Amino acid sequence: MASVFIGIPTINRPDFVQDAIRSVLAQSYTDVEVVVSDNCSDPGVTESISSFISELDDPRIRFHQQPENIGEYGQGRYFFAAAAQSQYFMILHDDDMLGENYVEKAVKCLGESSNCAFFVSDAIIIDEHGEKSAQVQRKFLADHGRDNELQGEISVLDTHLACGFTLISGTLFRTESLLASGFVDLNGVGNYPFETDIFLRLGDIGAKAWYQKEQLLTFRFHSGSMRHYIKLLDNEKTVNAMIYLFENRQYTGYAERRRKMALGQLFRAKALIKVRHGHFNECRRFILKCFSCNIFSVRLWLIAPFALFAPRVLSWVLPTLPVTREAPLLRHKD
Repeated sequence: MASVFIGIPTINRPDFVQDAIRSVLAQSYTDVEVVVSDNCSDPGVTESISSFISELDDPRIRFHQQPENIGEYGQGRYFFAAAAQSQYFMILHDDDMLGENYVEKAVKCLGESSNCAFFVSDAIIIDEHGEKSAQVQRKFLADHGRDNELQGEISVLDTHLACGFTLISGTLFRTESLLASGFVDLNGVGNYPFETDIFLRLGDIGAKAWYQKEQLLTFRFHSGSMRHYIKLLDNEKTVNAMIYLFENRQYTGYAERRRKMALGQLFRAKALIKVRHGHFNECRRFILKCFSCNIFSVRLWLIAPFALFAPRVLSWVLPTLPVTREAPLLRHKD
């Protein structure tokens, strides 16, 4: 069994996933096992990916076809079960790439920092054509709190609650840390909030991580990325799942303040979903719950009078508007 397990979930991205695969197999650290798991791509796409992997003729990599679309939770559980005997675990999205020394540096760093649950580095941001943008790069660093963070040990809980500091793709985890945290909630299904679930659980056990302020991997932000067309806070199922994660936890100090702020945003989103559906009493109920979380929220005070006393007016305005601007913590890269 290889010391590093890398799972690449893919669906309908035959060209991008080839780049991801090449980047993994080109690593200077060669003791890796790679599984590409197709989540029910179109038949022609599935065949092209499977053929590409077969032609590589590399014993370190294999292809797996999921019988149905099991979302990120399902793919994550499949990979984690397959990685049980490996010391380190990674999920790499099918549109991202690792720099050739990434795994070597990550393994070395985690070997020297035995108290760290995972290794995360900065990334180069490109578009679907491989082009870089200084503006997009700066925004990514600012959104995820990377612009002012120093290299070194970080608190998993504080950094994730502050700004969704770490993205799941390309992060190298210590397998035993994920086992200690329980990995993800047993009830989690679909795509969301898989990433937040992992980092909150690690935060619950007081995990630390190592942040390397080097651009050691590449994230591809493109028109097909879910971040461009999935409005998470418009989706009641996703909002309910996120509320469940945050409402059933309690911290102290800074982490607790951030938890309440996130929960307040989620309650506000739920209230606006309810008003869109004409459920005005439910809208009022969730607006009142917002006040218990973050009474100083400007956005809350802008809509609260309408939500509480004139919800029908609010319902006339909302159908063509996004629910709210998503905080980085509540966004999703892919």
